Order: sequence, then structure tokens, then C-alpha cells
Amino acid sequence: MLSHSKFEIDRITDNLYLNSADEKKIFSLLLSSDENEICRYTSFSTFQRILNNKTQSVCSIVCMNDESEGYYADKYLNGKKSIFYQTQNMISSCTHLKKKDNLTMWRLYGDDAKGVCLVYRIDNKMLNNDVLNKKVFYLFGVDYAETEDKHVTLDFLRALCSIKIEKNRKLQFRYWHIWKHFFKSHHYKDEQEVRLLYIQQDNDEIKWIKTNDTQIMAPIKEFSIEKGNNEFPFILSEIILGPKFPNVKVNVSQIEQWKEQQQIEENDHCRVVPSTITSYR
Repeated sequence: MLSHSKFEIDRITDNLYLNSADEKKIFSLLLSSDENEICRYTSFSTFQRILNNKTQSVCSIVCMNDESEGYYADKYLNGKKSIFYQTQNMISSCTHLKKKDNLTMWRLYGDDAKGVCLVYRIDNKMLNNDVLNKKVFYLFGVDYAETEDKHVTLDFLRALCSIKIEKNRKLQFRYWHIWKHFFKSHHYKDEQEVRLLYIQQDNDEIKWIKTNDTQIMAPIKEFSIEKGNNEFPFILSEIILGPKFPNVKVNVSQIEQWKEQQQIEENDHCRVVPSTITSYR
């Protein structure tokens, strides 16, 4: 049983919440990811922008290929489909290290194997999974539904919020606007996504791009990865060129030289290597 000391009442809205620390503990357990390294598949044009600008970016959830990004968890919990896209919530979609150099991921997210797979070491000192301190980066593994109609974790949260606790008040989550972005349909389960969420700040400088895959205009926020001025919680460990990357033997050496000239933040020995997959055409 949760004691009343675990709850806070919003005197303005009269809503009942878990206190912030306990809410964070619950969702950290539900969404935990103990990865030290992760990887991200992207097009070569995006990687070119990373090196040329010496920046890593997060993009609005509007541009994601899953159209339910903005409303999936809300709809599952209360049956309502929100039509409001929270463009200030931006993400970088990565996956577990065991998905490194994976043919399915190359085909889906690596520009049909002509792109790159970027392997990152997670800099935990720069991660701010602490709603108490009102930081802006949150890194968690995505929790997927089991079937079209069954999402066990969301069922648990729905049951928790249905309990009448104090003066018939029902529990709400103060930071649901954060946690809701870490739940997805079972259709995307094979991705095993590890998601970096960034909450846009009022004074952020925002740029706009047209995304390669969805062709949607979307805002992005860039962070410096220049050596000595790194603002991003991921550090490059390895750059893998796709199975269909053009002139791959020559470009391994060329991209290694280009990377060194750009003076970006990276691990001591960040290698540029070709994919080990040789059978894909």
C-alpha cells in the first residue's frame, strides 16, 4: 500500500500525484535501459551534416515514421486520440548494441544499406534523467505492446490510475508528458529502440529540415560535438559503412581522414569500418 505521504495534491487543479521522486522511480524501473553503448542508423547525408556542422541533433516527434507517436499511449490509457503534436518534444532514435550491423535495420533505417550505423558510448554524466532538477535529456528503452490490444505496462498504469485514494481522487502522473513518449505499438517491437528525449527550452535555437524518409518539414535542435565543447550525451565509438555504401574500401580511409580533420568529440579509437554483411544487394 502507498502511504499518503507518497502523494501530493495540486491545490490549483485539485489533482492527486505521486511525489516526484517516487514517480521517477516507477518509470525508471518500467523503462530501464542498462546499455553502455547504443547504435543509430542513418543516411550518409545526415552523417555528412553531423561532421560538417560538428553537431548532433534531435528531431521533433512529428517527423517519425510511426504516425501514432503523438497519441499512442494517451489513446491506450483513456481512449482519446490527441490531434495535438508536441513539437517541442524532440528525440533521437537509437537501438541496442546487439542490433549493430543488422541487415533489417540497414534496410529500414540505413538508406537501404547505403547509409551508416553510428555506434555511441553513453556519457552518463551528461544524462539528466531527473525530473526533480528539471533537466532536459531523458534516455530510456522503449516499452512495446504485446499485441494490438494488449500492452501490459500501460494496463498496469491504467489500473494504478483507476484506484480512488483520497477523497475519491484518482492518481495522475505529473510528468506524463515525458513518459508517454517511451511507449509504442507492438508493430515496432523488432526495433528495440533506445530513445533520447529532449524537451525544447524557450531560448533554444531551432532549425528546420525536410526528413529523408518521411519527407516532413520538422524542427531540429543541434548540439555541439566539437572536441572540448561537447554538449551531447553520446560519444562516437565506431562508424560502420553500410553493405551497399559506394566505393567502401576507399571511403573507409577517406572518412577516417575527414573525421580526424573535423576534431569532433569521440572515443580514443573511433574506427571507421565496412559492414561485415557481404551478401546483400
